[in-house]
Formats: sequence, structure tokens, C-alpha cells
Amino acid sequence: MRLLRNRRDNWLLLLDNADDTSLDLRPYVSWPHGNVLITTRNHEVCVHAPECSIWVDRLDSEDEKKLLLRGVDVREISEANEKAAKIVHELRYLALAINQARAFIATRTCNLGKYLPIYMQNRRKLLADKAIQRTNDYKHTVYTTWTISFDKLSPDAAFLLELLSYMHHESIPCRLFEEAWRAFGRKWDSPIPQALVSFLSSFTSVAAEWDILRFRTLIREILSFSLIEFDTTNNSVSLHPLVQQWAQSHFQHHEEIIHLTQTLLSLAVPIVKSTQDYWLTISLLPHLRESTKTGVTLHFASFFCERYISTLRDISRKP
Repeated sequence: MRLLRNRRDNWLLLLDNADDTSLDLRPYVSWPHGNVLITTRNHEVCVHAPECSIWVDRLDSEDEKKLLLRGVDVREISEANEKAAKIVHELRYLALAINQARAFIATRTCNLGKYLPIYMQNRRKLLADKAIQRTNDYKHTVYTTWTISFDKLSPDAAFLLELLSYMHHESIPCRLFEEAWRAFGRKWDSPIPQALVSFLSSFTSVAAEWDILRFRTLIREILSFSLIEFDTTNNSVSLHPLVQQWAQSHFQHHEEIIHLTQTLLSLAVPIVKSTQDYWLTISLLPHLRESTKTGVTLHFASFFCERYISTLRDISRKP
């Protein structure tokens, strides 16, 4: 650091994988001269140079196929491209997962055509497997990367991610949490689990209103580890499908979490007073269906459907 500070020539400092959210990067970027390049999954690092920050999105399918096929012995390029396309689609275009698949295939453990059936039967093991011979210095696997990030979350942020993980991975409306908060104090035919009551109660502000700041703080915390994506335009969050699969295999007490998720969705159906209420109601249905995919169908799922149908009936009666 001292050496660079005293140099006046045009140097470059690369801070690669600066993902630790507890690390203050300010001392590394406050230079009167020189250049600093930071790669990180932590969105908050952008505050150091907002005008110079570049969001690196997922690679397109062609680039992902090239990444998978790099160093892999292929005989027929057209057939290889077809097989590679199926693999990268199943891995949902996640570069780290594709790089792990490439390393596995390159060891001659299996060929390109046989990887997908092996992956489908051993998904968790393969995404957690660390190759001895690696082509880069990144020391974590797909699953260990997310596990390390999850372990650093606060209890409330971790609980929120658990609930999100049993909904559909795309377009989860943040408003559903506010509607559930407004509803949980009413009288219900079935008891609301205490864990959900405690969680929703934590969003009550001093003025006895919905504490949007606290909710956004939890979203920002999860976002800082790149475990979710946030759509500011639609005020919704999404999870990468592989993050969702990891979460569901990582969390314990699946039935309890599913019960909590279904209860939350049931509470979130609003009293329809506007078009926005109607569209929120419609948007909750794919998340309910996702929560019942595991075969755990509890009484609150039926309760949700009853409220859903009655809501649509009320709408249809309006002139």
C-alpha cells in the first residue's frame, strides 16, 4: 500500500473476488493517482465509484457453450454444440456451475453427452464437488459459495431467504409481505405459526405502520451476497434457479418452511379495493403452486385458494 501510494506512474491494483461484506474497501480506492479494479458480488461496493461501476450480467448462450467446451475433447463440433446447449440451459447459464461441469468432463470421468444424466441424478454432489486440479484460483464451489454467504446473513435476513426459496423463483412481489403484515393481526380460523408472527411483527414501526425501511434493509443485505436479484421497477425479487435448488437442499425442516410460506401467501391476499390489489392477487398464484410442488399440501393452501376464488368473485361482481 505504501509503495503504491508513493509511486507516481500509472499502476493498476486488482482486487479480485472482494465479496466479504465486512471488508471496508475505502482505504484501497482513495488514491490521488493510479488505477484500482475490483471484482465482487457485493452490490454495495458500487458506492466507491458509481459512475465507473459495471454490472456483469449472465453470459449469453453462445459464450456459455464456449466456456463449457474449452479444453473438452470433442469430435463432432455440431453435435457437441447441441449437447453443450442442453447442459448450459440446465445450469441456467451460471458461469461458475458451467466451469465446474467443464472441469468434470475434462477429467475424462464422462463425455459431453453423458454429463447431463449424471448431473440430474447427482445435482447436489456435483455442485458441491471441488476439483483438485483447477484452472483458476477461486477456491469455492457453487454450493459452498452460497453456503458461506448464507451463514453470514442476520437471522431475519436468513428467515426471509428461506421463505423466498419456496416460492416461484421469478417476480416475487415485495408487497406481499406488507399485505401479510396488515392481515396477520386479524382473526383467522387457523392459528398463525409463532415464527411468522414474530417475523411480521418486527416490521411494525414506532408509529405502528409498515416499516418499509427495515424490510428494504433485509432485502439489501441478501442482495449484497448476490443470493437474490431486485427489480426496482416492479418492486419484486427473483432467485437464480440454482440458488433456489441449493436453498431447498440446504435448509432443514422443509415442511415447516413450506407451511410458513403457504401461510404467508394466504395472509398476503389483499382486500380488493383497486386494480393493483387484483393484480397482486393474480401474481401470488404461481408462488402458491411452487410451494406445493414438494407434495406438502397443508390446510393453509386450501385456505389460500378459498380466499383467492372469493376475491376473484368479488371483482367480477363489481360494475
